[in-house]
Amino acid sequence: MYAYTGIKNPFGNSGKVQKVSKRPDPDFNRDFAQIVQENGFIFESHPVTTSDGYKLNVFRIRSS
Repeated sequence: MYAYTGIKNPFGNSGKVQKVSKRPDPDFNRDFAQIVQENGFIFESHPVTTSDGYKLNVFRIRSS
């Protein structure tokens, strides 16, 4: 797979076609909890309802 990058950037790419990796992301089918716990972190989940009615989960990753 190739991608055209038409914008110059400080990393040396001057709008050339570059090969893009096809390797799948190993975390693609996992949720937040699985990724965090596998990496040895502890997290907290807090349900929040916004003033306009949206329901969200806010996560906090604890240091230990």
